[in-house]
Amino acid sequence: MPNMRLAILATVFAGTTLGGCHHQPAPSSSAPAAAQAGILVTGGRLVLPAVPGNPGAAYFTLVNQGHSAAILNSVVIDGAGQAEMHETAGNAMQPLPSLNIRGGGSAILAPGGKHVMVFALAPRLVAGTTTQVTLGFSDGSKLTAPLSIEAPGGAGGAGAMGGMKM
Repeated sequence: MPNMRLAILATVFAGTTLGGCHHQPAPSSSAPAAAQAGILVTGGRLVLPAVPGNPGAAYFTLVNQGHSAAILNSVVIDGAGQAEMHETAGNAMQPLPSLNIRGGGSAILAPGGKHVMVFALAPRLVAGTTTQVTLGFSDGSKLTAPLSIEAPGGAGGAGAMGGMKM
């Protein structure tokens, strides 16, 4: 009888333990990442610098599907020593301490406008691979999304930043 109880208990334990194990597919870099507050990140890419040791640039679109504004106030890129939001004004760049995305609106980070400068890139960040960007919002929420890594010189490559005073 004790062996029967032990066998039943072992079966129940194995069923509950294994029942919680299932494989979740990793998000694809082509699918938009969504925050709980209704923020989507699409088109994420990191363009490597033409000259090793120089900063790269990250671009993406933020879509706020919520009704209230979201304020982006930090950007962290896996494999980078530092990431800073900037805005191009004329022929110069200036730091952008935060980015307001109105409810129902969007913000486009693209060459020649708002973008993220990415410093101290790890050697593992190579064209044709991906990395992650983590966005921090003023309400304390965070959102992680994929960035495809591109070689310099293409659309939005180092040529798009040429002539800028930093």
